[in-house]
Amino acid sequence: FGIQTWVGGAAIYTILNVVTGNAIVGDKLPLLGIDLGQTLSFLAFWALHVVFIRYGTESIRWLELLAAPLLILMCLALLGWAYVQADGFGPMLSTPSRFAEGGDRAGQFASVFWPSLTAMVGFWATLALNIPDFTRYAKSQRDQIIGQALGLPLPMALLAFVGVAVTSATVIIYGEAIWDPVALTGRMGGSAVVVALLALLLATLTTNLAANVVAPANGFSNLAPEKISFRMGGYITAGIGIAIFPWKLLESTGAYIFTWLIGYSALLGPIAGIMLADYFLIRRTQLDVAALFR
Repeated sequence: FGIQTWVGGAAIYTILNVVTGNAIVGDKLPLLGIDLGQTLSFLAFWALHVVFIRYGTESIRWLELLAAPLLILMCLALLGWAYVQADGFGPMLSTPSRFAEGGDRAGQFASVFWPSLTAMVGFWATLALNIPDFTRYAKSQRDQIIGQALGLPLPMALLAFVGVAVTSATVIIYGEAIWDPVALTGRMGGSAVVVALLALLLATLTTNLAANVVAPANGFSNLAPEKISFRMGGYITAGIGIAIFPWKLLESTGAYIFTWLIGYSALLGPIAGIMLADYFLIRRTQLDVAALFR
């Protein structure tokens, strides 16, 4: 939650700098390590989440329906821009790897690839554990299977390709790899930047509320249902989102991948194992559904 909120706050910060000519850029604040503009932008986007938590995630159902196709269009537009600026897919996809012979990280491929693969498993571990929070509303088992089969593999494969291709193109265009979509959009310039960042804001807001608020809010509520409501669980989640200092985790790809993603994947893996063993080995796939709601 906190990391996605920071990404949205960074988009607000970039929009304001584009409009004002970097007027809100200032010195970094002690302890936080970010300037006042970044802090206020982050808190503004965080407060927007709190408002929707207050009124319930059902209040943005129509935004959820709008955000998915909008995000796909934005990705395609970004890929088109990179294609034109880099003179086609040939140069984009033939950029030499830093891990190839002669590169500055030659011989280090395995030490980066396997932890990164583990990190991506960890990235999806949260949704893998909590997908029943959403699939329970499906009319049938077939509906949720079809929905996930169509809604996850193809869009995520497209998103992964766009990320790799566009990042590779930035090496040609700017002379350095820019993997952060907010930072890349800010480098482009022009009025289209504001439109693109607003679309990114919408996509981040809806994704964060659905994927990173519902499950932990339910989890906190289940700890003490008589004292912690779903709304209060959402507030607790939002508070933790600030407390983890997400900008510190995103200072480098190493901190994000090796510290954060691998760290919590080591915690979520055993939880998934316990759930699977309980369902298949101990309960033999037989559950008392009525008892689950008592």
